Amino acid sequence: MKAIHKGLLVIVILMILVVCMAPTGPSTASTNVWVNGVQLNAATPYWQNGSATASATEPAGGWNAYFNVAAGTLTLQNAVINQAVAFLTTNGLVCADGDLSLVLKGTNTISWNSNTLQYLEGIVTSGSLAISGDGSVSIQIQNTHASGGISAITTYKDLTVSSGSISSTLQAASTAHGLYSLKGVLFAGGSAALDIRSESVNGVAAISSEFRMTGGSLTVNAKGISATAGTAVTALYCNTPILEGGTASFTSTGLAARQSGMQFRSDTLTYNGGTFTFVGSTSALINDSVTTGMRYLLGNESMVYASKYTDGTAQILWKSDADGILTSMLLVPTTSEFHYVRFTKPVNEPKTGDTARTGLWSGLAVLCLLGAAGLVALRRRQRAAQNRQE
Repeated sequence: MKAIHKGLLVIVILMILVVCMAPTGPSTASTNVWVNGVQLNAATPYWQNGSATASATEPAGGWNAYFNVAAGTLTLQNAVINQAVAFLTTNGLVCADGDLSLVLKGTNTISWNSNTLQYLEGIVTSGSLAISGDGSVSIQIQNTHASGGISAITTYKDLTVSSGSISSTLQAASTAHGLYSLKGVLFAGGSAALDIRSESVNGVAAISSEFRMTGGSLTVNAKGISATAGTAVTALYCNTPILEGGTASFTSTGLAARQSGMQFRSDTLTYNGGTFTFVGSTSALINDSVTTGMRYLLGNESMVYASKYTDGTAQILWKSDADGILTSMLLVPTTSEFHYVRFTKPVNEPKTGDTARTGLWSGLAVLCLLGAAGLVALRRRQRAAQNRQE
């Protein structure tokens, strides 16, 4: 109980920080970005790997970062980024002072391994962030500072992923976050694979709004490295979960006072499509605000499987809390016995015996018979012609 109260206190403090730190008023497009410690703007929009300065014209050997201020777009192309710059109250390897569209081309790497900074972020924007492109970015950060914290991607407004490939391995002593938005997260396409280890972890976080997924692939493995009271390891944290498409797996294991596949605040969980798996050593699902019970809005043909075991063995088809409480509730408190929960829909595979396909198969059979009869007649004519020649 002591650990739970400390966990709630951390969340309350975090919400206060969101209000205090977030920029006021509507966001505007970025006019400056920093890549590898180098400032890019309208006058000097190009950067090449290893360069200490940006350039006004495209370098002879090509560019690895190009900032189109008019479009509010930063394009990374085979960029190698490993130098940080002080930004707002933190430090970042790629930073933007407003809304930003990030386009990925080729293979990009963002890396850091040091104990010199207390907090470091791979990509951070003071506004919203939209990620797209046909390329990839690998974010590898290890902060060995005694109280070190890290984040792969942080945005002070909404985060949208529509395409591209994101992979990240994070390790820090104190806190680590994967995809972290102070507002909402929309995952609509592309892929992301996050492996995160720290004392406290948020794999994907939509702090004050909804997490919505409509497509793509998302995998989060969050692991706690300390059982200190009040620590929490959460693969997905959000206000309201809306699960509509794609494939996602959220897993929390290791050492922590509380470990969950998803922790959320709303009294409603919505599922309409895709496959979503939640695994937590404490509970698969945890709610930290509701006291009167959960609502599950499940689309047609939805199936929910639940297991008492994190590996998903001995699953049951869950239909209501009569089959067992699906979500733990911290404020009541009520504990779910399920450590594995999966939302899915049946896969409709073609069936050769379907009555609707009877005409198709009958037609194919007739064609085969006609073909065989034609072949026999052809052979007879060939033999007759041969006999006449003899």
